[in-house]
Amino acid sequence: MSTLGERLSAVRERQGLTQGQVARRARLPQQAISRLERGERSHVRSDVLVRLAIALDVSADVLLGLLDMEGHADSDANADPRATTPPEPATALAPTATPKPTRTRKASGA
Repeated sequence: MSTLGERLSAVRERQGLTQGQVARRARLPQQAISRLERGERSHVRSDVLVRLAIALDVSADVLLGLLDMEGHADSDANADPRATTPPEPATALAPTATPKPTRTRKASGA
């Protein structure tokens, strides 16, 4: 799985843009783009992610790794990490007892 910085760099280079050009389009310091691409920063605020996506004319899902650069679902990103452990068979679960409702008697002749 690639990092946000690796995806950012790949999209930027694929479009033939420099870090400075992306920074200007996104209204961010060029140093911020550089730090992201080098992995010095791995998380960004949602507003920064949106500005980067707009500057690169891609979906934020591409930068997040949910979609590949062609807009298709990235099978690695959608893989459930728990899927490597097989689920327990349903028969292994003990049945739970359901309590029966109790009836109360009304007081007579009060």
